[in-house]
Amino acid sequence: MTASDGSRGDYVGVDSGNGSLFLTQTDSGYRLTCGPSCFFTTPPVPEPEAYALMIAGLGLLGFVGRRRRR
Repeated sequence: MTASDGSRGDYVGVDSGNGSLFLTQTDSGYRLTCGPSCFFTTPPVPEPEAYALMIAGLGLLGFVGRRRRR
């Protein structure tokens, strides 16, 4: 068991820098990791603006490529 035989638990948080999990109790603090390639966070989801810029860029590349063929 991870958090047993201790005092009352106060705080749990994820360190986004290295993906570890902070666990604190009234009298102590712990860092929990789950392995070298394992993270407690999910990868960030691209925002809709990123997709819009990507589509606009690909459209511009297609337009330039078609124009050069003529």
